[in-house]
Amino acid sequence: MIIMRSITLCWSILFLALTITFNNATAKIRAIDLDSGTVKLTVLYPEAERDQKLELFVAKTPSPINILTDESNKYIAASISPGVYIFSFKVSKRGPMPGTSVTLFSLNSKNVFIEDGLSKDELKLDIFENYFFQPSDVVTITAKKTPEFTPTKSFRNNFNLQFSGSSTLKFKTRYTIDSIQYHRDFPRDYFLSDSTYNLNNGELHDAKRELDYLETFSLKLDHQAYEELRLHALFYNKAFEAVMLRYYFKYQYKNASNNVINRFLKDYNEADLKTWTQFDKGSLKGSSDFWVAELDKYRTIVTVKNKKWIPDSSASILANISDSYVREKLFLLVIKSNLGGFLDFNTYSTKAAKYITSLKGKQELNDALLAQVGKPAFDFSLTNSAGKKVKLSDFKGKVVFVDFWYTGCENCVGYYQDVLSKIEEKFRGDSNYVFISISIDKDADFWKHSIKKGIYTSSSAINLYTNGGGVLNDVIKFYQVYGYPRPIIIDKHQKIFKMDKSLRDEKSLMSALIAAAMN
Repeated sequence: MIIMRSITLCWSILFLALTITFNNATAKIRAIDLDSGTVKLTVLYPEAERDQKLELFVAKTPSPINILTDESNKYIAASISPGVYIFSFKVSKRGPMPGTSVTLFSLNSKNVFIEDGLSKDELKLDIFENYFFQPSDVVTITAKKTPEFTPTKSFRNNFNLQFSGSSTLKFKTRYTIDSIQYHRDFPRDYFLSDSTYNLNNGELHDAKRELDYLETFSLKLDHQAYEELRLHALFYNKAFEAVMLRYYFKYQYKNASNNVINRFLKDYNEADLKTWTQFDKGSLKGSSDFWVAELDKYRTIVTVKNKKWIPDSSASILANISDSYVREKLFLLVIKSNLGGFLDFNTYSTKAAKYITSLKGKQELNDALLAQVGKPAFDFSLTNSAGKKVKLSDFKGKVVFVDFWYTGCENCVGYYQDVLSKIEEKFRGDSNYVFISISIDKDADFWKHSIKKGIYTSSSAINLYTNGGGVLNDVIKFYQVYGYPRPIIIDKHQKIFKMDKSLRDEKSLMSALIAAAMN
């Protein structure tokens, strides 16, 4: 249950300028910016190993971080002394909820040991997830591994956290309400005896316990911090509720009649919409937990109705949302998180365009339309392992298979070993086909080390990396790669031939490659 819960939320984090040394931090703090305040974050990690680094995500917009990686900034810091890390970053004072969501990861050292197919240097453990920082926060966070610490998994109870500084109460309260979620004593009873939706099921029962605890601090916390904690307590649990409902309908309620399912989903959706009224609209729309929960809710509704997730089917459901801002945002989130997964994206985008009316939204939709089947492929120019530049246009007249991965991606390991390695072997020696593997690793030596291990890609493929730009490289932006692996087939005319999820299946990939050669 804990692991499943952690999968749902690895999300969200805002605008930032980071310094690794005290001198650089001081230089940043001296800058005068009336529209932002400086956050000072010190992390004490006494169990850090030599040369171990920490990775910080700071959200630019309140969106699910695992989906919209282009809407966050990522920074990596080395310790300034053993186990001591200093971060200094700017937080906007504007908007209905001035502040930002921040997530901190521990990047393990390069002392390699193999477990579950991954080496220790490939693991990334979240120390804290999606914490709300406000302008002028000053806080020191001490992170120590729990007795149950598991080095090959990343979920929130891997670390005990202690706080000190002027913003201690806010962070300590957040840490405490999260701990409530790990003492479950309430059954997951989603259905009442009359087969209707239970408004006090396990997840919402947990949320109520957390909200009751928060109430004792309503006069001690400033309004913004209190609202953000309330939003987190409710919608974090609602996101997990959505995931668990998909699981329960797949197994325990798979024989429910259509009438029961439709009534249940109607009640489920209406009950969620009523929760919106508990919050100021600005606060609601500024919460990443809200967007995560809503995206998961509509995914659940579509999945239960269709017995599987079909993103195309979300259009008619999202169209009924009365709030135009929420409606537009969710249309875009569905598009960005499912590129390559639509049955007919052109039809879906036409429907979505009716509800995407802002200038920014229209641009995002247009960007998504560029990377579609039949459109010209992006002519990237990337570096291979020998330091030579390689362009897509170098392979005109050939069918080009492109895949994206990064070190530490377990799904990428599985895809290469179970599917791609077998396909490459079958096409070995056929000059009509080219296999290109693109990594978003920022460190070239780290990337080359992963190539040699042979668990992500083969030495016979054309191995490229994004020139140190990671997810900010133009090829990643063009194809809007938010999930890995991400296979794409480009035909002999340098047009996108296929890029949906069927390419993760060996037989489907083989058929598509043969068809592309005949196109």
